[in-house]
Amino acid sequence: MKYKPLPFNLFPPKILLALSKPFTGFGKIVSAGFPFLEIDLIQSEIGYNIRQYSAIICFQFLFYFIIFTLITFLLGLRFKASYLYIIAPTVGAILAMLIILQLLVYPKILVNRKVRETEANLGFALRAILIQTR
Repeated sequence: MKYKPLPFNLFPPKILLALSKPFTGFGKIVSAGFPFLEIDLIQSEIGYNIRQYSAIICFQFLFYFIIFTLITFLLGLRFKASYLYIIAPTVGAILAMLIILQLLVYPKILVNRKVRETEANLGFALRAILIQTR
């Protein structure tokens, strides 16, 4: 199956699916919280089913949480920040959540883009049909 690229994704689709496989259980919980996501995934033709996409979301959260926490922690050590053990995970969680929110709305963005393209071409198609019927 052909998979569309996802935003903020650093891995090829096959590797991403393999890495996110252990998060399928968490993905089931996430998918239950977002009932609109399955319809958007089907309409956007991304190629992932709801369980795969939810597992990818969980994996991406953990991945970016670790990355941003480490970066914040190292920057805090460099600049001798106080309360570093509280600030680093908080910044990591906030930035990871922003990426996850983007991933949650990404299928809807693709669907809206397809609808806009269809509506833009609808007038020309109707005009062509009108000319052919005359």
